[in-house]
Amino acid sequence: PSVAAPDAAAAAAMEKRHVVFIVDNSSSMSKCGHNSYMDRTTMVKNSCIQFINMQLSTAGTQNDAYSIILFSDVGVVPMLLRPLSSQLSGEVESMWSRVKPRLGTRYMVGLAQLENLVQATAPRGYKNVYAVFLSDGRPVETKERMLIDALSMNERVSELGVQLELVTVGFGDPADFENLKVLSDATKGEFIRTEVKQEKLHDTFTHLSQSLTVTRSQDRAQLE
Repeated sequence: PSVAAPDAAAAAAMEKRHVVFIVDNSSSMSKCGHNSYMDRTTMVKNSCIQFINMQLSTAGTQNDAYSIILFSDVGVVPMLLRPLSSQLSGEVESMWSRVKPRLGTRYMVGLAQLENLVQATAPRGYKNVYAVFLSDGRPVETKERMLIDALSMNERVSELGVQLELVTVGFGDPADFENLKVLSDATKGEFIRTEVKQEKLHDTFTHLSQSLTVTRSQDRAQLE
């Protein structure tokens, strides 16, 4: 008997991926890295652009969309659902040139913005979300509060039919990252710690891009 062709709608949904960078925009991110003139925010911007360019040259498609969330004591979404293209890196560069760090580090502010974004974009077909949550640490939340809120958020997102892959990145002193580990554990994601050096952060984002490429290859194989 003949094998049925993959469902076109399922294939299209699989290819439509929403990549979200959730980035700490507290005042500590304006500090320069180890033996560097470059501040932490600039390092993160450069690595996000590197990730985008790697996806352009590998597994990314024009159906992919990118958003950026910045959080401190408040959360903002300065970039929403921008399509993957050769112009996207320039858009990220321009957006970040207008960013001003603020006091306060509240992880739940960033997480709440992510959930709002998922709720708003899921009806538009963005059911595969790859999120990178990056901070240099020292949030105000307790680990216990973080765990409860993260588990609740993950459950609500799942009820929307959204497949969320959340990676947390600790950028600096490992003593500061217990909350990031709690967040990644609650969402069954990966936690990565990296030094405050541009080349180390580039290595981390190379790993993230490669991981996403592998995931997409596996998804496509399932449809063949």
